[in-house]
Amino acid sequence: MHFALKFTAIAIVLIVLNPLLVEINIENWEQLLAASVILAAIVTWLDQRLLESFSQTTSALIDLFVAALVLYGLQFLLPLYYMDSSGALTAGLLIACLEWLHHRSLLYWRRRR
Repeated sequence: MHFALKFTAIAIVLIVLNPLLVEINIENWEQLLAASVILAAIVTWLDQRLLESFSQTTSALIDLFVAALVLYGLQFLLPLYYMDSSGALTAGLLIACLEWLHHRSLLYWRRRR
């Protein structure tokens, strides 16, 4: 469930930012989906490790840096994928904001049970 939500959020962020920013150039959908799957898997794994030990804000900041590094590093693995450092930080910031909101809702529903 969490992976699907993260995958959808990351894919939407990349779809929206791709035509808006010059720093991001993802030429085909397969590359965008591959980047979304890879980043969603890493962020889901990080959430399982970090949310119990750290606060929401710390986890969101770690998500920001990891998302920016992964999105920037994927240009060396995927052939038709280009992302500048400022584009990676912009996408990472949006993804981290969505992650922070997701963490808040998770903790709210855990306390409510």
